[in-house]
Amino acid sequence: ACASHAIKPADITVHENWPGTKNVREYHGIFFSGQPDAEGLKAFKLAGVTTVINLRPEGEMKELEFDEAAEAGELGLEYHAYPWPKKEALQAEAVQSIERVATEKHEAGERVLIHCSSGNRAGGWFAIHLRKEHGMSLEDAFGTAKAAGLSRESTQQQVREYLGE
Repeated sequence: ACASHAIKPADITVHENWPGTKNVREYHGIFFSGQPDAEGLKAFKLAGVTTVINLRPEGEMKELEFDEAAEAGELGLEYHAYPWPKKEALQAEAVQSIERVATEKHEAGERVLIHCSSGNRAGGWFAIHLRKEHGMSLEDAFGTAKAAGLSRESTQQQVREYLGE
């Protein structure tokens, strides 16, 4: 479902002071953020989010004070974990799974949260989505994805390598 206009950084909403979560950005019901805590998940549920997509590999999740998958389940949120490593190459299966779930939910009118630790990798996924699904130039996709949380050059490099550009 391509928008009839090019998606621009100005189309991204920045949510200041979101409870229990840093770097919350939104594009038409798709939220990008850093790691939510239990309070953050409740706030996303109250905002109408039905599905959580966690991009953090299992090893990163050990540092948390709570079990995110269990907490999401208790709130009635659908929960998916598709690891996006900080350094290694992206796995096509994980990227395609993120795309499939996010697109299915979004097209059904549902709100989705895609998060990592800071929001950077969530923004990285958005850059791939904008390039592949909306036909944006890589430069424009990066510009918009930065507004959604993409912040690291290393993640931009992962995206370039994944896209073969």
